[in-house]
Order: sequence, then structure tokens, then C-alpha cells
Amino acid sequence: MAIFYNLNVNILMYLGETQKKTTHVRKSKSGIEHTYYRHMTLILLRCDNCAVEFTRERGTMDPKRLSNNYFHVCSSERKLA
Repeated sequence: MAIFYNLNVNILMYLGETQKKTTHVRKSKSGIEHTYYRHMTLILLRCDNCAVEFTRERGTMDPKRLSNNYFHVCSSERKLA
């Protein structure tokens, strides 16, 4: 008895999340410079067409698309379409 195993079906396209911390400086009304931080959540995905890993900001994506049930395409594939 032979078992058929399709490798393309079991490849995960949603790979995870990372945090990026950026530092900014602003000047207050009194002229004192203050440092403040912004945190950006990045999503690590694998393209369904070319299998290249790429990142996107979480805020730019629909929350429903953050799973393996949706088609993920990198920016180089979008330019070809």
C-alpha cells in the first residue's frame, strides 16, 4: 500500500510575528528634547507563488488574512500581475 504525500499542501505561509521598536526625538514647547518609542508589529509570511519569505506591517493587513487559509503574495509577484 503506497501513501501519497503532497509537500505543497503542508507548507505554512503564515510564519509568525515580530516586534520592531523605533526611536524618535521631539522637542517640547519649552525647548527640551524628549525621546519616545513606537512599536511596530511585523508579520512574517511566505509567498504562495515563489516561496520567498517577506514581511508586512500587521496594521496594513485584514485580521482575517493572518492565517494559512488565505493566499499570500509578495510585492515582486504583485508587480508581475
